[in-house]
Amino acid sequence: MNNSDLHERAVRRGGILTRADLDAAGLSSGAVQRALVSGRITRLRHGAYTTPQLIASIGDDRWRRHALDVRAALAAAGPDAVASGPSAAALHGLDMFGDVPNLPIVVRPAELMGKGRVSATTRARVARLPDSHVVRVDGWPATSVARTLVDIARWREERVVVVAGDSALRVGLDPAELDSAAADCARAPWIRKARRALALCDGRAESPLESLTRLALLRGGFGTPELQYVIGRFRVDFCWPRTRAILEVDGKVKYQEPDDLFTEKRREDWLRAQGYQVHRAVWDDVVPSAEPLYEILRPIADLAA
Repeated sequence: MNNSDLHERAVRRGGILTRADLDAAGLSSGAVQRALVSGRITRLRHGAYTTPQLIASIGDDRWRRHALDVRAALAAAGPDAVASGPSAAALHGLDMFGDVPNLPIVVRPAELMGKGRVSATTRARVARLPDSHVVRVDGWPATSVARTLVDIARWREERVVVVAGDSALRVGLDPAELDSAAADCARAPWIRKARRALALCDGRAESPLESLTRLALLRGGFGTPELQYVIGRFRVDFCWPRTRAILEVDGKVKYQEPDDLFTEKRREDWLRAQGYQVHRAVWDDVVPSAEPLYEILRPIADLAA
């Protein structure tokens, strides 16, 4: 089997080649060792391999690399293991904020009566997992999006919850599923904290920066602006209609073409001509501290709710 065939097989399996996959491809133990030495395949952990092309395609995306490591952990952990928390979020492709787990996080059903443990390569714990809380993502077992968010909200800070929750709602998670998953975990530790954080999520946010900005505005006492507010033929990120104030947040990919800046300037000029104050914030105004954002907005009279 040539390199292209191996890579295509890995892609179909979410980037992972198990020993069984390599056997099916006709590679004996000796052939596997030769493929490792020659660089045709790369070992991720015992029994789990990938291709150099696939690793190169991930680049410096930390969460995509974590998703690959999670699949490798599941391949080695056996049929009862399920990706959980941030590791499940990585498989689902949710937007995430903050540090990537240093180890894949998996759970096993509590009915197995085992105990959680940390190995050199995986963080494993036990949890009660109703059938409705377990799904397959491209063939790999993970907690459902709703259960994943509940677990993240129990253990992680608000900013992580809001970024992931907004992302999930934006791509179609039914809020009723989230409520149901939280109800199923009513006796779990920190569930009240989780419910409070999940109540802040809003699928109208179009990026992690918008999610973080909305939370910063709330915590900074700037009220609850209208999101994705339509003015004429334009839509703005945040608007306080009573004070005719607008806040736009600019991510790194917002202006990709040479004409984008010119188009945006004409848009902003039109909004100002309608009597709106237009203010802008970038990532560094919101993270790690929102004080620069608050300084941008303080001159706006009567903005606070």
